[in-house]
Amino acid sequence: MLAAVVGALAAALSLVAAYIIHPGLIFEMDRPLPSFIQGMYGAERDAQGTFTWTSGHVIADIPGLDRQVGWSCTIRFRGSRAAGEPVPVLDVQVDGTSVAHIPATPDYQDLGVIVPPSTTSGVSIVMDIVPPFTPGTADKRILGVQFDRFLCRPSSSIVRPPSNTVSEATLAAAIFSAGLALLGLSLSSAMFAAAAIGLGQTLMMAVGSGMYGTYPGKLPWLAFGVIAPAFVVARVIERWRREPLSSTARFVVACCAAALFLKLAGLYHPAKPIIDAMFNQHRLDDVLAGRWLFTQPLPNGVEMPYAIGLYIFSAPWAWLFSDHMAVVRTVTAVMDVLAGALLYPVILKAWGDRRAAALAAVLFQFVPAPFVTLGNANLPNMFGQAMALIAILAAVVWRLELRRPLALLGFTIFVAWAFCSHISTITVFTATLGVLVILYLWRGDADRRRAGIAIVVGTTAALAFAWFAYYQHFIDVYKAAYALMFHPPAPDPTAAAATATATEIVKGNMTTVERVWDLAKQAVTSFSWPLLILSALGGWSLWRRHVRGRLESALLAWAIVWIVASASTVFAPVGADYVRYSAEFLGRINLATVPLIAILAARGAASGWEPETSAALRRPLQTLAALLSVWTLFVAMNAWVGWFNR
Repeated sequence: MLAAVVGALAAALSLVAAYIIHPGLIFEMDRPLPSFIQGMYGAERDAQGTFTWTSGHVIADIPGLDRQVGWSCTIRFRGSRAAGEPVPVLDVQVDGTSVAHIPATPDYQDLGVIVPPSTTSGVSIVMDIVPPFTPGTADKRILGVQFDRFLCRPSSSIVRPPSNTVSEATLAAAIFSAGLALLGLSLSSAMFAAAAIGLGQTLMMAVGSGMYGTYPGKLPWLAFGVIAPAFVVARVIERWRREPLSSTARFVVACCAAALFLKLAGLYHPAKPIIDAMFNQHRLDDVLAGRWLFTQPLPNGVEMPYAIGLYIFSAPWAWLFSDHMAVVRTVTAVMDVLAGALLYPVILKAWGDRRAAALAAVLFQFVPAPFVTLGNANLPNMFGQAMALIAILAAVVWRLELRRPLALLGFTIFVAWAFCSHISTITVFTATLGVLVILYLWRGDADRRRAGIAIVVGTTAALAFAWFAYYQHFIDVYKAAYALMFHPPAPDPTAAAATATATEIVKGNMTTVERVWDLAKQAVTSFSWPLLILSALGGWSLWRRHVRGRLESALLAWAIVWIVASASTVFAPVGADYVRYSAEFLGRINLATVPLIAILAARGAASGWEPETSAALRRPLQTLAALLSVWTLFVAMNAWVGWFNR
């Protein structure tokens, strides 16, 4: 297939070009190290920056290194020891030959290591530290020296990338491109998407020396694991509807599949900081072991229930795959992309505008806020918001009424699962449903009033289920929180100063004007300037049409909840200890508002093609939409790569 050939060529050529531009390996000890470096502990930080403790024996077996040319490696290290302890000595061997034997001073020093040309590819660098030591406290690690940096660069600008990396990247792009062609995408669209996939995975392999090691070998399996289900889903929909998907629908499936592939490629990267992913893996393991009840402590001693909806949903997949961190990350990313893709059929039914519907589903994948949430591994919140979005879309497009129990049951299941996924989802999502019900009853016809009553019944049933299935087990936690709320202990200024950072203290003392300005900056960070501009155009487009349907009611409900909840963070007093939680709450509000931004931005981007738009405005609006869409793509790419800049 031509699309597969183009994708493979794009991947191979971009990879070779990237390797020629940046052929070396650089590890700054500020993120996880690849599996081919053994004997190192996790990254730590002190006043001078990040570093990593070694053990007494470190092995760096770098696969695929082009040994037709020589390489120069630099190790920046120091031997941190207490007074009176012996000075450690670092011994370095390259392919079994000793090349350095140097004492590790208390201050950082750079050690140059020459890797000579060889007839074989790859290199083995072994480092021994004598004597190692154990801190002797609760830390039982065997420690050698502290590494600040480890890098290797070739002596020539003409160097070959690892052969297995080129073949794996080419195969991954070819698999994905062939899948796009089988989806029925037009040749030009398939080739464009194939080139984008090739460039995207090259960018991932250029980050954190991803070209070396086992990471490239994961990409073909990942490409197949994403595009094959997308193809199956498309065929199932066609069989169910008894007609082929439109070219626009195929475009949405292809774009969402590509977005999912690239997000997972970033999440699976060995240099991706773990942050809270390990925490979620442990919670999943606990659920699988039958331990279901968790709490999260707050600074004042209050504990809040930590919901397990994500882990229950992930459990069947955890029984199939042993890497539970990858399972919980993948489930969350898939549900987020799927929820965004469902905007297409809902908007198409509400407005009959294929362009706006497709743009909404695609732009949803490019909003910065979900990238931040996914990158920080706040996975239960993201999963809960995905379930909440599906439930709201059901409330918009389904005929919800008491006489249709199956539809009402499906809606209730989605709402209950959202409630059982994250505690903040209960507050934000319930408020959104409440405003939606008011709008349905106040401004709707008989069908919407019946739907409003059904939403109340379904939400009440979902709350009852969430309470009796999970939250009722935390009665003692609620009592303790109630006691602390109405009978708080005397404040300890010393403790507050110790726990709050300088930034948090400053933010806690912000004036109202400064908080409004900070709110605006966070909105721009969460949604990006191009999408906010397109959203303003979309709001203008909807206003001039004077249509007040179900979807417009949902948009208004999202907007009202965002305004009220954001205002509460601006005008409510916040102590320095709670600035972090106030910022997190605002981030969760912004995450819940992503559908509003995506839909309005899509409406704004499509406004240049609307019949109501005057001929004089069509071309400028179309040009503006194209430029802002490209800008949005670059903002999303920056947010994606930003996962590794921590």
